[in-house]
Amino acid sequence: MHADVNEEIYTILPTGFYTEDKYKNKVCRLRKALYGLKQAPRLWYKHLEKIQYKLGYTVFNYDEGAFINLNTQSIILCHVDDIIITGPNPEYILA
Repeated sequence: MHADVNEEIYTILPTGFYTEDKYKNKVCRLRKALYGLKQAPRLWYKHLEKIQYKLGYTVFNYDEGAFINLNTQSIILCHVDDIIITGPNPEYILA
């Protein structure tokens, strides 16, 4: 999942892309976050947070990596790129 980039971020062309001299001094403007980009974790979290709010989850007050949905009594725990979903209803979790 690549989050949208909401600011101007440029990167050099990937190795092997600029075989011709006309691409030698060119850069790419990113529209989506790439793995390894310094801003990628923050952008990914903001994207995930928006999705969780749409699904009825709120951020746990003591840990920003925990989302709680009181209606379904489910909890989503996030750490870097790992997600754990837990709750009393297995059908809801598997859906």
